Amino acid sequence: MPKSVSLTVRLPEDLHAALVERARLDARSLNGEIIFLLREGLFPVVDADAFQHTRQAVSQMPRHTFPRPTVQRRRSK
Repeated sequence: MPKSVSLTVRLPEDLHAALVERARLDARSLNGEIIFLLREGLFPVVDADAFQHTRQAVSQMPRHTFPRPTVQRRRSK
């Protein structure tokens, strides 16, 4: 189990009540619910399919080829 840190936080009563209710509905402890919500907020899940149109647009862009510089090789003696 990862190392944990104890933290005391003062919350407004209405926020506390909302967290308690949400934890109850999600069958989590209050601590577990707060950790879940913090992780969701700090590290949101990225849906790769949401960017599908962007990937297609980039893949359809014209490709440019640049002339390769010619390298003059030294002759061996």
